[in-house]
Amino acid sequence: MDSQAIEMLLPGTPPTVREMYSDHGRKEQIQRQYGSITISDITWAKVSLRASEIVECSIYHWFSNWTNNVARRPESFGKAGWRCIDVRPNIVDYWSKFHTWLEPPVLLDASVLGRPHGLHLMEGHTRIGILRGLIFYGVLQPDLKHYIWRGTPKTVGPVS
Repeated sequence: MDSQAIEMLLPGTPPTVREMYSDHGRKEQIQRQYGSITISDITWAKVSLRASEIVECSIYHWFSNWTNNVARRPESFGKAGWRCIDVRPNIVDYWSKFHTWLEPPVLLDASVLGRPHGLHLMEGHTRIGILRGLIFYGVLQPDLKHYIWRGTPKTVGPVS
């Protein structure tokens, strides 16, 4: 389903989230992980959180190796500078200027998944890996704030 059709079915869904639904929604791994979630019951907001809170997010096990490998990239920061994090010049340039990602990753509040607390990463495994590595290798401070797209359960109004 394309992004415009998703917008018609889920008005107000941010473009980044619509793109994620469109690009990944039919993949088997995504269906296994999120197939029980009703996406129309999720409210999305762009929020600013401390890096330390973001990097503690849970990651589906199929993607954890990738994220862990990406987190090792900043190990060579002393020699390569910001170029160590990515080969795409626009990504490197943005991180070097603003010390954050170009586009916020997509995370779910744990309550959407029936968990008591925390965040769960849906999309942005490379971004989260880079942030983890930059903190681990002392390039960025854990209290630095970054924007994310956070999905939370829609609240149900009072019944009359």
